[in-house]
Amino acid sequence: MTPSAKATRAAVKGHITRIAQAIKGYESLTMSTRISTILIEQEKKVERKVQYLKSLSLKIQDDMGTLQATQQEYDTEYDTICQTEEKVSAARIIVAIKQQEWIEEKEKKQKEAAREKLFLDVLQQQQIQNTAAIQQLMATTPAHAAQSTRLPQNQIKPFKGDFLEWTPFWVSFNGAIHSSSLPAVQKFDYLKEYLN
Repeated sequence: MTPSAKATRAAVKGHITRIAQAIKGYESLTMSTRISTILIEQEKKVERKVQYLKSLSLKIQDDMGTLQATQQEYDTEYDTICQTEEKVSAARIIVAIKQQEWIEEKEKKQKEAAREKLFLDVLQQQQIQNTAAIQQLMATTPAHAAQSTRLPQNQIKPFKGDFLEWTPFWVSFNGAIHSSSLPAVQKFDYLKEYLN
């Protein structure tokens, strides 16, 4: 068993432990693009270190076989690898959970944005429809107003001051002009026109 392989393995195991602890530190944080990127990089880094650790472990086991190591040495080597694998598995689970949280958060934001866009589109459509209805109403309103102000010619006989003609004149004037929806000024102008 070469001391350099064991020393290298101890250093790599220390790196893996630090990376796993760093990943565990992100467990309670709210996900963001930056944290997602960091976790992905840390996961790749720990995977490379685990592969290197496994190759070192195989080399150490070969050396142990050559040097006829005891069962206790094999068990210690196996326990070391198992402990490291447990740390890495816990780190992988944290990364998977955090990435799932991140995906769900992004989907939620996309749905909210789509809902807002749909709401704004509907609101804009209603505004366009309301504007069109108002414009149509405004276009037809002057036509009705113009029609209501037109009076037939010679419908009312002018009043010449004869007291006996006042009642028939007033009945005609009241029915045709006074009870209409004309402005008061226009009604007054008509009254002056029919009084001689």
